[in-house]
Amino acid sequence: MTVLIDVNPSQEVGDRDHHLSIDTRLLVMTSAVSELQAQLTELNELRERVRKAELARRSRRVDRRKRTRIRRLELRSRLSR
Repeated sequence: MTVLIDVNPSQEVGDRDHHLSIDTRLLVMTSAVSELQAQLTELNELRERVRKAELARRSRRVDRRKRTRIRRLELRSRLSR
């Protein structure tokens, strides 16, 4: 973490400490926001992967039902001949 200190000789020592404290807090907040944004991006990517996996699973289930129905229809067709 880089801390920039703006030293003005006319400032009191206490004012400089207060300024450093505000700069440090700002850097910590900026870092925290950046990390939260990265986590949110990762969460959204995981949600998208789960959504796609669910769609694929449903699609396989529907395909399986279609194949079963087709087999039943074919069997009925053969039996009715």
